[in-house]
Amino acid sequence: MGDHALPPGDWHEGDHVPHVVSWQFLLGILISLLALTVLTVAAARVDLGSGLNIGIALAIATVKATLVAAFFMHLYWDKPINTVVLLFSLSLLALFLGFSLLDGMQYQESVIPDYAYNKMKEQGWDPAEMVHEAHAGHGGGESHGGESGGGESHGGESGGGGH
Repeated sequence: MGDHALPPGDWHEGDHVPHVVSWQFLLGILISLLALTVLTVAAARVDLGSGLNIGIALAIATVKATLVAAFFMHLYWDKPINTVVLLFSLSLLALFLGFSLLDGMQYQESVIPDYAYNKMKEQGWDPAEMVHEAHAGHGGGESHGGESGGGESHGGESGGGGH
């Protein structure tokens, strides 16, 4: 049948004309994808800083996704509107993920254990000393129930109770 799945007389002017891609071409795409995967793993093993490593990995992934979409999903031979729809959808996805990433640093203290403690140490503060000073500033004792004496007092005369 040649390069087409249907004989030439079986399709009409406005119909989608099927195409057959040679196995050598598809094998070349597959080898390219495998080589890019090896490159991704090699790039991940080199520490270039988290921002640059992520950028390189995303660039390689973009090239791989483009090869898959263009040749394995046949967008290269399809109507251009399908490529426009795909790119528009991916752009919206990137926009939504970008806005989500902008908000990620706001909650870092609650997500990463000891984040606040480590940040204070980096800035020259001693969190343990600050806690000690905070307890010493209250006179050492604890009173559960307010200053009016309505609650039960824990500790002796010097107020050595509590935590």
